[in-house]
Amino acid sequence: MTSNSWRGVTRMKPILTGHSYMRIGSIHGGKMVLYPIAKSSDGRQLVNWVVNIRSEKPEKNDWNKPGRIEDFLDHFKDWRFDWLDVPPGALVRPKDPREYARKLRFHQKIKSVRDYGVSTP
Repeated sequence: MTSNSWRGVTRMKPILTGHSYMRIGSIHGGKMVLYPIAKSSDGRQLVNWVVNIRSEKPEKNDWNKPGRIEDFLDHFKDWRFDWLDVPPGALVRPKDPREYARKLRFHQKIKSVRDYGVSTP
């Protein structure tokens, strides 16, 4: 038995207090961890998420390629919370791994956190 993980970042409206850390489920049936990492100027947040699923066989990990949502989404499709829900038919777009190089060039030009559109106290 092994555990496989997937992670990502989603821009979404704040969950609960906007500062909440959530650990939902267990490794036996699927576990999800979510927490905010940055505020956006449009009132939304960047939320980091990680899912863990126990599996009979280990999957090959490759941090340089996008994961396949179909590998884990089925484990969570029936989860419903009034404070966190993924609507049916939500659009999921695979990313081009070359996008990393484009984003890196952008981030190298940043001089201040304000350049990201993040408000500071």
